Amino acid sequence: MELITYALVKPILPFLAIFALAAVGWALSDLAARRLKGSERTLWALAIVVLPPLGAILYGLVGKKNAPDAEIS
Repeated sequence: MELITYALVKPILPFLAIFALAAVGWALSDLAARRLKGSERTLWALAIVVLPPLGAILYGLVGKKNAPDAEIS
């Protein structure tokens, strides 16, 4: 007897996919607005794209704290 069957998970999959896309989109747009060195920005972008949505969550928890906001002029 399986605790979680595919029939129970199937309706949740579209919401998980939308969450993953939204998290990646948010993280990449926030990353573009930050002033970071080229290599640091590249590493975060790779982490966000290669490990969705884990990379986006890690960026929100770790990367966003140390990154200064871009100057608005």
